[in-house]
Amino acid sequence: MDNGPSSRSLTLMGLAGLGLCAAASSLSAANGRPPEVFLPVGISGAVFVTSGYLVARQRPANRIGYLLILIGVAPPILVILRYLFPVTAPLNQSAGVIPALLLAYVLFAFPSGHLTGRIERLPLLAMTIFFTLFAVAVILSLEPPEHGVSRCPPCVPNPLRLTDLSFFPVVSTVGDIGIVASAMVVSALCIRRWFLARGAARRILTPVLFGGLVTAIGFSSTSLVLGAGVPVPGHGTRTHVWCTTTCHGCLTARSLGPVGCRSDEDRLRRDARAVPSHRPDGMVPAG
Repeated sequence: MDNGPSSRSLTLMGLAGLGLCAAASSLSAANGRPPEVFLPVGISGAVFVTSGYLVARQRPANRIGYLLILIGVAPPILVILRYLFPVTAPLNQSAGVIPALLLAYVLFAFPSGHLTGRIERLPLLAMTIFFTLFAVAVILSLEPPEHGVSRCPPCVPNPLRLTDLSFFPVVSTVGDIGIVASAMVVSALCIRRWFLARGAARRILTPVLFGGLVTAIGFSSTSLVLGAGVPVPGHGTRTHVWCTTTCHGCLTARSLGPVGCRSDEDRLRRDARAVPSHRPDGMVPAG
C-alpha cells in the first residue's frame, strides 16, 4: 500500500508552491528587476512544482515527485527572503546550488527515487561537500554593497563577513569551476545510464536524461559567461543581450527536466503493461 500525504494535502502543497513562485516573481519585478531575471524563477519553478505534483499524485510513495516540488520552491523562497530580509542576501547567493544538487539526485535516482550504485553516490557526495564548503565561504566573504552580486537597494552589509573584500572573487571563481565540473560529471553519468539501459528501460530514461543534459548545459553556460566577466542582466551594458539569452536558455533547460520526469511516468505505465517483468516502481538498472 502506498504511503504519502493525502490527496488534499498534496493539492495544498502544490498550490502553496505555485503561490511562492508567483510571489517571488512579483517581488523581484516590484524591486525593478528586468523580465529576464524575474520570469525564470516563477516560470521554471511553476513547471517543477506542477510536474512534481503530478508525479507525486500518481506515485505518492516515491520521493521523486516531492523532490521536484522542492526544487521548484527553493529558489522562490530564497528570493522572497532576500527582498523581505535583505540581510539574507549572502544566503541567497550561496544556497542557490541546493536545487541543482537535488536535481542531480533526481537524475541519478529516477525512477525509483533511490540511488543504487556507488558510481552515482560518490560524485553526489563529493558535490555536496564541495558546495557546502562553497556556501560557507560565500557567507563569510560576500559583501553585497561592494561586490555587485545583489541589486541595491535593498541590500545591507553582511554581518557575518570575516574576510577581506578581495577574497570573494576567488571564492566565486572556484564556485563557477565547481559548477562546470559538476555539470560535466552529471552529464557523463546520465549518458552512461542511458547507454547501459536496454529496451523499455532506455525508453523510460530518455526524456528525463535528455532534460538533465540540457539543464547541465544551461548551468555550465551561465557559469562560463559570468566567469568571463559578463555583467548581470538589467544593468544597461552592451553585453546585456548575451546574459539575456543565457537566462532564457537556462529557463528552457530547467523546464525540460521535470517535463521529462512527467513524460517518463507515462512511459513507465505503458511499458509496465507491455513488459510483464518490469515493475512500475522498480529501479532501472544503472550498471
